Amino acid sequence: MNISISTKRIFLGLVLLFSALLLASFKIGFAQDQNGSASGLQISPTRTELNVKRGSSQNVSITLKNVTGGEIIAKPEIDDFVSDNNTGTPKIITDQSQKSPYTIKDFISTISDIPMKSGESKKLNIPVNVPADQPPGAYFGVIRFIAQPVSSGKDNNSGKQVTLTASLGHIVLVNVPGNVKEQLQLISFEAEKGGKSGSIFSSSPDSLALGLKNTGNSFAKPFGTVTIKDFKGNEVYKYEVNNTDPRGNVLPDSTRIFHDSLKNIGSSPGRYSAVASISYGTGGDVLVSEIHFWVIPNWLRLLALLVVILILTAIFFVYKRLRGQEEKYKSRK
Repeated sequence: MNISISTKRIFLGLVLLFSALLLASFKIGFAQDQNGSASGLQISPTRTELNVKRGSSQNVSITLKNVTGGEIIAKPEIDDFVSDNNTGTPKIITDQSQKSPYTIKDFISTISDIPMKSGESKKLNIPVNVPADQPPGAYFGVIRFIAQPVSSGKDNNSGKQVTLTASLGHIVLVNVPGNVKEQLQLISFEAEKGGKSGSIFSSSPDSLALGLKNTGNSFAKPFGTVTIKDFKGNEVYKYEVNNTDPRGNVLPDSTRIFHDSLKNIGSSPGRYSAVASISYGTGGDVLVSEIHFWVIPNWLRLLALLVVILILTAIFFVYKRLRGQEEKYKSRK
């Protein structure tokens, strides 16, 4: 009897729990439907590079599109960012109390909110004004737009608006010409397999990682080649570094690692060399680095181990035989 009552209680509890979860999911879906689809924008292009003289101005041209099913207000915000010191991906500084020495906030006046209907596109021309006394060098930031839905969906019980926001940004790079310092350092050059660096691999490494650090105050767009040769000196592969359009930048006071695929190595055992020749700016300075790595397949390692074991075994038996002959000679005396 007790077992039957307990079983009924468990079953009833499961039914109530399932009903509560179903009702909660229905309410969440209803709240989202009342507010329309999630707020969002499209932006093009995603990056602008300007060369602006001191005391002059140029425009950043951006096209925004409301890709949601309702009206929104695109709220602009200018933020600084730093590099992640690896791939060059920007890390936005949302703390407005922190100001980067390379900020563009002083170049751009306040941008008004932008109301947008569903599916509407608007083209913006945002002036970038460089003061006459601005020191030459590189400056950068992101113009970020935060999409907020127009007040159309409210919770009648609490009077609070349900807001689903999204944001995206447009990167702005401004070069102020003048007496700038262009300096790039080659700080690392490694072969990699599955994201791990090394010098001895059981099969061909899949990439080379080239680390460059910008110690100047201008944008650095490195370019150059990497050549891979086998142990006979034959060229097996060659590629261009930072071969994109436009070329990627290394920001001032930051490091960027260029990961490029390695091909044509296969599983052929042997010692390989890779030589990097990198330039920047006008190409007057060339950074050169050479590394070596080995491809030793597992079967070759086992074979080498067996050879070592055979040699040690042979040495042991020769030693044992010589030792026996020596003892036999001593016993005859």
